[in-house]
Amino acid sequence: MRLTAVLALTTLVASASPVDAKCAMDHLQPIVITKEVAVPADGGGIVVGTQSVSYHLPEQGDAVQKDWGFITGRDLLVPVIRVLAPGLAVYSVRPNARTTGELTDSTTVVAKLTLTKNKVARLPAPKLVGVVHEDSERTQEIQAELDGAPPTDAVALVVFDARRKAKSWGTVAANATTIEVYGHHKCDVLPNGTIASKAGDKVMLAWVDKYGRLSAMTKVLTIQVKK
Repeated sequence: MRLTAVLALTTLVASASPVDAKCAMDHLQPIVITKEVAVPADGGGIVVGTQSVSYHLPEQGDAVQKDWGFITGRDLLVPVIRVLAPGLAVYSVRPNARTTGELTDSTTVVAKLTLTKNKVARLPAPKLVGVVHEDSERTQEIQAELDGAPPTDAVALVVFDARRKAKSWGTVAANATTIEVYGHHKCDVLPNGTIASKAGDKVMLAWVDKYGRLSAMTKVLTIQVKK
């Protein structure tokens, strides 16, 4: 998946399909999805995803960056990193931590976090028409077809297997009624651990809100072949 006007992130896995002999494989880079977050009382943090970029650019790895930290005086406070899905993570601080809330990649501030006592309800389960698989010579996609526009606070949609193991995810664009939640396109690279889905698989889906919290999950759905 390429960048959309809102944030378009890739949801692809390096080993998901064979490398095209005529294709120079792209590289992975982390990308901050929520750059300024007022975390509610029940937790959350800064959402960081992974994108596939041209092989001309440096390889930086996926969403989990061990040299990133929160500024605190002369030192960096090690963040609490929670992985929501392959290539999708939430950076937070421990309760009562002394920090400015500025997350840095060791050279530049990339996001700001504020701890609050606000109570914010979590999103309900996604309302879907269905989940479909589309396959062509050089592209494989899984698309979630929504029953209406996504919630305003939703930033990503995660696919889980029937045992609640995260497989892949996709970014959410405002008013989109179809969201690509898995895709393997030409030279793109997928975050390690991404699991390909196909027609016939049993899956569940959940939103990730702008605070990095998962919504309730859908019931178990069967992926259909796109007509």
